[in-house]
Amino acid sequence: MESEHQSIWSRCKCNSQSRFKSIIAAAVLALATADNAPRYGAAPAAYADEPAVYAYNYAVADDYSGSRFNAGENRDGYATSGSYSVNLPDGRIQTVTYTVADAYSGYVADVSYSGEANYAAAPAYKAAPAYAPARLPHLREVVEIHEDGEALSGRLTICCSV
Repeated sequence: MESEHQSIWSRCKCNSQSRFKSIIAAAVLALATADNAPRYGAAPAAYADEPAVYAYNYAVADDYSGSRFNAGENRDGYATSGSYSVNLPDGRIQTVTYTVADAYSGYVADVSYSGEANYAAAPAYKAAPAYAPARLPHLREVVEIHEDGEALSGRLTICCSV
């Protein structure tokens, strides 16, 4: 008599190869229905294809570092105009005023300078110290003389004085 808690496989009258095929088929079916892979394609258009229209201005004046510059630009479609200015190291101010009339005229710039160029006097030339090779210690030959007046050996020794 079969118990109520028997598994489905024990009630099945099939062999282990059939069970294995059933498990594989169930796994493939589960993978096919659970396809959550990301889809790649063209992103939806986020903005309408309209000509650009904007205007901006900014300026910086830093007394600590002495930096001073500014810029501004206006654009309506292709028609663009603007300018920017910077303080140059020689004391002058460089201003660039530019325009772009349409897609074919290109960037047209007018560069101007205002102020007087001031150059600080160059520091006096100071020659680097001349190279001198290190002095070698003085070498002298010392000969040891035996009691009977015959020279035993000669050797070089380093003497501390020059």
